[in-house]
Amino acid sequence: MKCAFPDWASFTPESAAAELPRLLDEAEKSVSAIEAAGTRAYEDFVWPLDDATRELWRCWGMVSHMLGVMNSEKWRKVEEEWQPKIVAFSLRVSQSKRLYEIAKALGEAGESVKRRILEKMVQGAELAGVGLEGAQKERFNEIQMKLAKLGADFHNTVIDATAAFKYEKGGKTYTIDDADYPETMKHCADREVREKLYRARAMRAPENEPRIAEILKLRQEEAEILGFGNYAEKSLATKCAPGVEAVMKMIDDLDAATARKA
Repeated sequence: MKCAFPDWASFTPESAAAELPRLLDEAEKSVSAIEAAGTRAYEDFVWPLDDATRELWRCWGMVSHMLGVMNSEKWRKVEEEWQPKIVAFSLRVSQSKRLYEIAKALGEAGESVKRRILEKMVQGAELAGVGLEGAQKERFNEIQMKLAKLGADFHNTVIDATAAFKYEKGGKTYTIDDADYPETMKHCADREVREKLYRARAMRAPENEPRIAEILKLRQEEAEILGFGNYAEKSLATKCAPGVEAVMKMIDDLDAATARKA
């Protein structure tokens, strides 16, 4: 297992684009080998499967991080080229009936911790559409691709809007960047400055409005394909809250309890 801290200084759009093809190919071959093998013990299945994809997800996670902290046209080109391939591979692994069957069989026995891990693997596969066939599966995967693209466009638009905003007063320039905004809102004594920044940050990137509508529409369709009434129900499938009504009640209770302080 490689645990070395990432070498951010040498991690560039060019190096990422050069490394991703190899990592994706190796991950695909390793996953295929696991699928082809016979029934196995927990240690011979869960660990190798984690090893098979770790470096790929690690590299892609680094790309996502750079898009957040050093967003540029070069990094966006890497994202644009590789995101569909990464999403496709993720769906290919999550929807593998062979991996699903192995996890389900092993999860029926064994100690509690291992059984819980396998149960979460089974649940993850089911929520990723492992049980879908034909047109439903095709549409589900199409939705995942569209959501990934909408999410990337949404994020990049927010990045651009944040960078574009500048407010000058009293010889000082204020921004709504993540590094500056919290401290300004905490310590700036000028109410007008705080209001300008608050409104600018809350209302930035209005061109994302149609993307939000499309994301909500696609999430609803995704939930229905999987047999849920809405996306909130699908989201709660992996969480401890007993249902949507319980979550809404908690929010209402918090709202009432904090109204005076707010």
